[in-house]
Amino acid sequence: MSDNCRVSEALYAGLCRYIGTPTDVTVRREVMDMAEMIRTPVEIDYGVRKMKSGSYRECFRFKSSDLDTMFWITNHKVITDPSQSSVYDLSKHSIILMEDIETSPGFVRLQLLTSPRDTSIESSVVPYNDGMYISCMRWRQRMLSMVSGNKRFNNTKTHGPCANAFIDEMETDYALCFHCSHWSRLTYYWRKRCNLHNWPPNHVFSDILGNGCHLVPVGNKKAADENELDWRLSFSQAEQKLVYSMSHTQFLCYGLLKIFLKEVINLDIEEPFLCSYFVKTTMFWLIQIGHITWCPDNLLDCFWKCFKYLLQSVHRGVFPNFFVPQNNMFDNKLSTVKGAHARRCLLEQLNMYYEMGVTCLLHSPTVKTMIEPVICNSFVRIEPLLNHIKSAADTDYCIRREIYDKFFSQQNIRNNYLMLRLITVLMNQSFTEYETLTLQQCTADVLKGTAFINLSTSSSSDCTNKKVYRSDRLTCNLLKLAGRFGHLSCLLYLAMYFYRTCRYGEALHVTALIKSRLTHPYIMYNTVDRERYNECVAGWSLSKRMKKAWVNSVLLDKDGYYIPELILEQRALKDNAIVSLRISPYVMTDMLSVLCNYKLGNRSQCLQSMTDLQTLLLYDDGRYVPLILRDLSWQILGICQHVVGDLHGALHVTAFIILSTSSSSDSTNTKIYRSDRLTCNLLKLASRVGHVSCMLACRYKEALRVTALVKSRLTQPYIMYNTLDRKRYNECVAVWSLSKRMTNAWVNEVCLHVDIYYIQELVLEQRVGKDNGQYELFISPYIMTDILNVLSNYRLGNRSQCQQSLTDLQTLLLYDDGGYVALHIRDLSWLGICQHVVGDLHGALQSYQQSLRQKPWHKIQNATKYRIALVLNQLN
Repeated sequence: MSDNCRVSEALYAGLCRYIGTPTDVTVRREVMDMAEMIRTPVEIDYGVRKMKSGSYRECFRFKSSDLDTMFWITNHKVITDPSQSSVYDLSKHSIILMEDIETSPGFVRLQLLTSPRDTSIESSVVPYNDGMYISCMRWRQRMLSMVSGNKRFNNTKTHGPCANAFIDEMETDYALCFHCSHWSRLTYYWRKRCNLHNWPPNHVFSDILGNGCHLVPVGNKKAADENELDWRLSFSQAEQKLVYSMSHTQFLCYGLLKIFLKEVINLDIEEPFLCSYFVKTTMFWLIQIGHITWCPDNLLDCFWKCFKYLLQSVHRGVFPNFFVPQNNMFDNKLSTVKGAHARRCLLEQLNMYYEMGVTCLLHSPTVKTMIEPVICNSFVRIEPLLNHIKSAADTDYCIRREIYDKFFSQQNIRNNYLMLRLITVLMNQSFTEYETLTLQQCTADVLKGTAFINLSTSSSSDCTNKKVYRSDRLTCNLLKLAGRFGHLSCLLYLAMYFYRTCRYGEALHVTALIKSRLTHPYIMYNTVDRERYNECVAGWSLSKRMKKAWVNSVLLDKDGYYIPELILEQRALKDNAIVSLRISPYVMTDMLSVLCNYKLGNRSQCLQSMTDLQTLLLYDDGRYVPLILRDLSWQILGICQHVVGDLHGALHVTAFIILSTSSSSDSTNTKIYRSDRLTCNLLKLASRVGHVSCMLACRYKEALRVTALVKSRLTQPYIMYNTLDRKRYNECVAVWSLSKRMTNAWVNEVCLHVDIYYIQELVLEQRVGKDNGQYELFISPYIMTDILNVLSNYRLGNRSQCQQSLTDLQTLLLYDDGGYVALHIRDLSWLGICQHVVGDLHGALQSYQQSLRQKPWHKIQNATKYRIALVLNQLN
């Protein structure tokens, strides 16, 4: 076997792992197609259709995969000949004539033939040559205004025909366009060429012709100014179907070209000459007329021929559009000095890679890891087809992720009814197992949404008892049916319904059932034990695996009403334009157990469920509570503590959640100010209901005032900490209430959770402790008081007071016998950090070394060693 074949097979295998196997790609396609089909009736009823496009819709799952959406209004009908207007009802539709005379190839004008039926078209029309034409600029501005007015989107701007925005860190494009069921005469040569070369296959070609094309609002920019009457022909839907018709080798070659473009050709270039659309067009041309052997052991040759086509196109300055070959897609770029310079630079770059041959692929870090082992060792051979075979756990994880990314339920009873009506029709048809599974999950989602909408509408005061009873039965049956169709988490909605309707015993029965199932070793949630999963579900059907083994986060729509304890959080979502609240099913189960047992007066079971929830949050490593859900999970613990009366615990948790989340870069000054006031007030309140050490968690002058107050109280003879003078305690607190004794005389260690940010000087110890399995750091209140005194005085420039506090801390550590600093927490208590901050490097070095000699209770030795290295580096 030649070296090229060996490297090609290794590359094919690596791309199967990175991009996806044939099964992975099939799952993505069938799930997205079924999801679009189910939503179609709702879109038609609403009068606006939408279509996903971009690399994500083409079934790539790169981190940079873009998710574009095209919208069009259904009562706007575009025709290519005036005679076609007889097909439409002029009382309902606006008729628009597509004109392709005296326009650049690939661009058309849109003339409005009827009076405008809505303000959107009326405001976008401009007069031209005794006719009324639609302006692409005005139409595009309409989409930009819609996106800018939505709080959910950030950094909105125009990008070609689209409104570009970010949802969190994900970049998206939205285009408001027109759909045309008729094909322009400009595509005549494409249709003729498809029949001549028999690609795409006849059924794909017929499907493309039947679905028409789109017109997007961007003009020809070859001139200095964009022509506002020009509209570009868009074939996104046809391109998606062409990508679907590719063989897996062709699809991987397309993905390889995208990787090479991003990681090599366009690396560190702000405005690249080539974009991924040129790569896609290259694939279409060479599949149709390239006479290439597309197979795994020829993948390198496939890539190289595509690369040479790109090089040749850049060299000639001509890149014909696949559908309208008369349209040279380089024209707009080459019409400017900047574009011409970019082409010359790109040509030099591509010629350099051409001289390297296929070894230029080694410049891509992603591809290098795939082929370098085979290049370096001639005895290594990888069987490419073996990479098509994946374990049940890996395949199911891919299916589960794809399905659960689609949320079908609507907070509109009519929309849910339309989807359910289509579902009843689809259930009698034959589909693949992946499409069936998507249909099954969609059914569960719609049933859940319908149930809670029905519950809310039937709770109004004008309903009779009989109506309420019937509605209750309907809601209950809908949720039970959803539990039979969907995954394990669907049963939690039934438990929430029972809790909301005060049937606490039934809710506990359901949560107990869910909790017992969640303990099975084969449960697939955020992670899965692949070996145990493959053993346990070996003989199960895909549907059974979803019902018994798959678990998803509980999704609470911002407009829905589920349980009263979470209404405030849902309102906050609405204010921040977030669609739904996501909660770990493990957290939700414990929350409902706490609340139901509390309502029933089962104090011991309530406390046990509270302990289970707290233990879960303290010791979980991300398996049961994903990191992105931990803020809400801690919030839920605080809510439970608040409900049952543990005010100190609730305040402590809530304050530090707010403090951690409000420090993010996207917070405005107003938000930070409000959050700061709220956090401060919560901690002041905590100090009233808690013991003295709570006050330590409360700006340098304010901090010094609080620490001075704490220190004065810590010197009282009746303080109860690690040891106690029983005689003095009994004398001093004899007439105090128990609550007053806790508030004024009891002291505990300061407990710092490793996941929460308190003060920057201890972040390193928290991180190292977390890496070593610790969940909290414990600090003596006497130590913490002196640490804060040292740091605050140093920041204020009070050198003498700072030195005095440092001396107090050193004296405490040297002469204490365990009464003020418990022996098991002395590793963290040594004063090296304070000495390091104030510049006493020699003292800090000795203290760090002393810390290493203590019992490693906090497991922070790596942090201490790192700090020693920093000191030694500074001393040298």
